[in-house]
Amino acid sequence: MIYGIVYKATNLNNNKKYIGQTTTTISNRKNNHLTESKSKKRGCPLFFNALRKNGIKNFKWETISECYSREDLDKSEEFWITYYKTTNRDKGYNIHSGGRGKKKIIDLNKIKKLYNQGLSNTNIGKKLNLNRTTIGKHLKIHFGISNISNIKILDEQKLKELFHSGLNNKKMCKELKCSKSHLYKYVKKLNLKRNIKRIGSRAIKKETKLLILNLRKRGEIYASISKKTNLHRNTIGRIIRDSDFNLSGNIKTFKREQSVIDLFNKNLSDSQIQEELSCSLHNVRNTLKKNNLRRIQKISLKTSRLVKEYKKQGMTNAKISNILKISTGSVGNHS
Repeated sequence: MIYGIVYKATNLNNNKKYIGQTTTTISNRKNNHLTESKSKKRGCPLFFNALRKNGIKNFKWETISECYSREDLDKSEEFWITYYKTTNRDKGYNIHSGGRGKKKIIDLNKIKKLYNQGLSNTNIGKKLNLNRTTIGKHLKIHFGISNISNIKILDEQKLKELFHSGLNNKKMCKELKCSKSHLYKYVKKLNLKRNIKRIGSRAIKKETKLLILNLRKRGEIYASISKKTNLHRNTIGRIIRDSDFNLSGNIKTFKREQSVIDLFNKNLSDSQIQEELSCSLHNVRNTLKKNNLRRIQKISLKTSRLVKEYKKQGMTNAKISNILKISTGSVGNHS
């Protein structure tokens, strides 16, 4: 009794072949391949892509071997794969050597070629669809290359020149073709430090502070201001913040208190003061609250008398404000 068959699917457009095995009929397996290729299941991606591209009508399906046991079926599949050389991309679509184990064909020469190009084990693995540990093992066994030797050695002199030229880390990585972590190790090893002053904002001259504020008003970012003034970005940030706020402990006290009071006396609203001083509404209101400044709504003598009468009757400020259509603050001030 026949246990299974080995079949061959030949692409009529380019004569590439695919060898497979099945314990069912060839027509059944053909239909399974078609449904798997449409649903994009994992299996043989090269063969599935060819089925989607060319269509199943452009493939010739035929039985090449009949087997009577599992072992014979596996051996027969392996034999026909090696006979037709279908693991070669130019001749076929198989990615495994066949059999029950279905060991993946690993091109050692390709691994060595990619390694010599300077690629890491991870990147080689991504290209060949292999694990990085597998790549490392093959490099060590077949070529005597350890994983440590795969780390790129940077030109220290070139690194120093780029570092002192003022390039940032991202541009240096592009120039040296290495990762940021690898670059940082070399920077630490060579003890390289950037010539940027990291000092307190109080120790800086007024002229420099004004220059920083003008540059910021023009719309320049901290990095460009840092290059022009030779100061650290954190220091520049402190100067810009201190121009509006005086940091005392954890409480932010608004510096322009007098200007807020002057504008308040001119009967400007909170939002108008905010626009005038280009600050937050929260800081304006905090300053007014701190100095006990309140806006008193001017009401007529008649209304003030009514407020007093309603107060004697025991009405609340909110109820009086609803009846007379004035603010509760004005009710409290005229009671």
